[in-house]
Parts: sequence; C-alpha cells; structure tokens
Amino acid sequence: MKPFMVQEISEIPEILESKISQWKKYYEMFNTELSKKKDIYLLGRGSSGNASILASYMLGVKLGRQPVEFRLWTSTQSNVGESDLSDVLVLAYSQSGSSSDIAYAAKWLKDRGASVVVVSNSDDSKRALLQHADRNFYLDVGDEKAVPATKTFIGQLAVTMILSGEDLTQISEVTTCMKKILSSQDKVAQIADDILKAEEVLWMGRGIIMAAALDNALKFQEAAFVRSQAYSPAEYLHGPIASLQKGSLVILLAPELEQDQTIIDRVNQTAKQKLASCYSLVDNTPWQDLMPKQEWGKTLVFALLGELLAYNVAIKKGIDPDAPQGLKKVTLT
Repeated sequence: MKPFMVQEISEIPEILESKISQWKKYYEMFNTELSKKKDIYLLGRGSSGNASILASYMLGVKLGRQPVEFRLWTSTQSNVGESDLSDVLVLAYSQSGSSSDIAYAAKWLKDRGASVVVVSNSDDSKRALLQHADRNFYLDVGDEKAVPATKTFIGQLAVTMILSGEDLTQISEVTTCMKKILSSQDKVAQIADDILKAEEVLWMGRGIIMAAALDNALKFQEAAFVRSQAYSPAEYLHGPIASLQKGSLVILLAPELEQDQTIIDRVNQTAKQKLASCYSLVDNTPWQDLMPKQEWGKTLVFALLGELLAYNVAIKKGIDPDAPQGLKKVTLT
C-alpha cells in the first residue's frame, strides 16, 4: 500500500473541487464577526502557522485589515499589563484543534475580551482549542494520517483565501494543474534528484506565495530530513545570501511581477557567482505550462508541488514520510 502522505496529497484536487461551496459559506460568517472588531490577531504553529502567514498578507491586501501575528509566549508570562481586547478578533489555525499552546493563547486572549474564530479539521467541541471557539470553520477534508500536514494545509490556505474575499471561481483551472503535476512523475523525479544532491535547499517566495515557500521548507525538514529554509528574495538580500555556497539549491517561487524581477536577477547572479544551483518554477518552460494564471492559484499549486517533492525525496532516501522519527501528528508545546 502506498504511504498515507502521497495518498492524502493525491486527494487534494478532488477536495478543493468538492469543498469550495461549503467553505464559501464561511465568508459571511467571518465578516459578521469581523465587522464588530477593530483588530485581528493570528495564531498558528507549524503548517498552521504558515497558513496564518497567508492570512496576514491576504487580509491586509484584500480587506485592508492589517493583522497582528500574536506571540504565544506573551500568554505564558505573569507580568503582562492589563488589557481590554474586546475589539480583537482572533483567527486561530490548528489542523487538529488540539494544539496546547494555541489553545492556551486563545483562552488567554478570550479571557481579555477577544472573540475566537478557528480554522480546523476537527468538529469535536471537546478539543482543547475548540473549547474556546466562538466559531469553528471546519475543513472537513477527512482524517489525515501522515504526520506532515498536506491536504489540511492546502485546505487552510483555500479557506483563508475565501475569508479574505477571494471567491476561487476558477478553482477548476487550479485543480487541473494539480492533476497534471500529480501525473508528471518524470518532472517531479528530476527536481527530487537535484534536491538529493544539494546540501541545503532554499525556497524563495514573495507576497502570498511566501506561505507556500515556508511550508515547502518545513515539509523537507520534517518528511525528508533535508536542511531547508524559506525567504523572501528581498529579505534574503539583506544578509542571508552571504552564506550561500556551492552545494546550495535555490528554488524560486516568486510571482511574475515586474517589480520583483531585479531582485530575482540579483539572487540568480549571486548563486552563479558562488557556484550554487538555482531553479525557477516561474520562467522554466516545462513547469510554466503546469501553473495557473492567478497568483492565489500558484500559491496552492506550489504548496502541493512542495509536498509531492518532499515525499519523493523521503522515499528516495528510504525515510518513512508518514511517521518521521521524533515527530507526532499533534505537537504539544
């Protein structure tokens, strides 16, 4: 039997096609809550934290609201000043609804007057986080048995896009691209082989695509034991690029925007000077044909491609991607 991870990745196109109409109902509910509040706080760890990164971009751009990424550590301190958070809407992400630190922070914020909206793949109101939820936007994508979050993460991304006002009417174009990628094993295997040769893999993304870049790096760390990081190309030029070396592989996911091209060119040029490899999924013709036109669509497709690549690299290395050593499906922190 195939590992659960690849089975769950393969389910993603059908999930998106079948669940969008259900998820669209959450938009009005969310806006009802949002209309009562001045500020938005975001909560999330791991892949759910990367989904919250998308929320920080999309709520800012689409709705003109500028969320705060709440620092969970704050809720553990005894010397925090008194505060009235009745004008705050908390948007908390957790695929399981059981993340202990997210639940603790949600309770801490709610005790100070905030309302809590959760995006989760659980509808069990007894789960630690859901006990504090005023609303739960249930993904309903089926059980996810592999430790790496794949279908739940992409579900969180899609729901976040809807909550931000993106109606995803062209989702069929996106799922068509996903299906083509899932059937393009030769192309996927080629990149996987290049990754196997690399000493580190660096994912570059900007704007809403940053959420996919961050999660791709995470998937390679947890599923394939590959040293991997993600940066905005602009942020990368502010120092980290100095550590680029021979044996590094840079994968560019940045959108095709004219204002980004100079920055991308500088990353490419430095990679060549340092004998590092640089692979673009933007202007590389074989992959360009498998990418949707919409930037939100590219974000979903890049996320699926990263998951599929991490799975392939893990298998090539003889690693069980369903149960990476030292990791559990629910992390209690």
